[in-house]
Amino acid sequence: MKKNIFLWMGVVVLTIAGLSGCSSDNESSNFQVRNFANTGCKSQGFTRGETGDTDPYTLHPEYIEYKALANGYLSLNHVNVCFNCGTEAFNMQATISGNTIKIEERYKGTLANCICPYDLYGEVGPLADGDYTIIIYQKYEETDDALLDYAEYARFTLSYKNGQSGRIDLKEW
Repeated sequence: MKKNIFLWMGVVVLTIAGLSGCSSDNESSNFQVRNFANTGCKSQGFTRGETGDTDPYTLHPEYIEYKALANGYLSLNHVNVCFNCGTEAFNMQATISGNTIKIEERYKGTLANCICPYDLYGEVGPLADGDYTIIIYQKYEETDDALLDYAEYARFTLSYKNGQSGRIDLKEW
């Protein structure tokens, strides 16, 4: 009888250990950003006063181009995103939870009274085919201000399937 109890306890422990090995935390542990790049400031910076009544978006339309790559990665090209023209460095971090992908566009540099457009590119994955909600945050890395810590910048849904591509216009967001 004692032998059977120990045998069943062993089976239960191994089952629990096996199930925890399949948790979503472990599935997302290899989720990453790769091939990150940025263009640097694409044109001379401008202040709001210099644009007058012209919407800066009209001067530099902002959008995200995406493409599902064959290797399970999603390429994202954030085009004409405006940052302080004193920005010296960027990086991108991403996490996944269920079907929600959170992307942080992080930047640091000196403060300046001008902005200019940049393109940020990165590939996130690996992903399985399906629908995902993408949330983009921008974070200035050199502050402890809670208000600036996690400013949601954009949110959209897309379907990931090999070869799928498209463009998300961010003017209305």
